[in-house]
Amino acid sequence: MKRLSRLSMSLVLCVLEMLCISSAAYATTYVYASNYTSNTVTAYPINTTTSTSTYTISGLNGPTGVAVDSNYVYVANFNGNTVTA
Repeated sequence: MKRLSRLSMSLVLCVLEMLCISSAAYATTYVYASNYTSNTVTAYPINTTTSTSTYTISGLNGPTGVAVDSNYVYVANFNGNTVTA
């Protein structure tokens, strides 16, 4: 995966946030929590009263931001200066 500068990472995060806003119907199904120290992102359904996660994305490198569209979950990796889809 191509390495990005910190400025490029910021621009990518802005674009990803716009994607997240434009796909509100999909994004409102789950809330995503990035877990920096365990290098994971966990998805929790918002239409339930339990706190049981639906799935966990692992193998990341300091996840700090999450955005979604109708097909992918995008994760900004602070330590690796990358975006994972």
